Amino acid sequence: YHGLFYLLRALAVTARSGIILLSRGNKRAELRVADGTVMAVHIAGLQGLPALHQLLLWEEAALSLKFRAVPKRSNLHMSTEELLDECERFLRDFAHAAQDLGAPRCVYVPAPDRDPGSSGLQPSQLGPALRLFDGQRTLADVVEDSPFRVFDTLRVVKRLLDSGVLAVKSDGIGPGDAHSMLSDWAVMP
Repeated sequence: YHGLFYLLRALAVTARSGIILLSRGNKRAELRVADGTVMAVHIAGLQGLPALHQLLLWEEAALSLKFRAVPKRSNLHMSTEELLDECERFLRDFAHAAQDLGAPRCVYVPAPDRDPGSSGLQPSQLGPALRLFDGQRTLADVVEDSPFRVFDTLRVVKRLLDSGVLAVKSDGIGPGDAHSMLSDWAVMP
């Protein structure tokens, strides 16, 4: 499994219609595809492009694909080519922004000897961000659970790391694992 992007691309090329159901932990998502074009995406409180961006970051999930006719009502309002280009751009930008943050399974905790105020972040950003680093959540979970947008979350995490407010609990890197999130996308032409 190489991610949702490749499945969407395959459905677009074959012009198939159906419903894709994804589940990861207690999160459920649904994508509706009509004649190879993504019509609707829903996950938790998100829909449309923000929901699709979140799903593109899922590196693993239980997947169910039901081929059937799907109504052509869209919450994305993009052609198939535009949507695939947007997905590719998002993944490339994400990989570039996350390349210095560590592996997806890396676990960070607040450093006990550092003042969180030294990060230069506003308290409205600092509090919600630090609560995510509880020693249990991986970096991938933090990005998914963050109340901020994906790229805002990456910027906040980078500032916390650069200022020494976060310390590594586990680097999350096993033999043959990538050292950064979606590292394959960072080298695409």
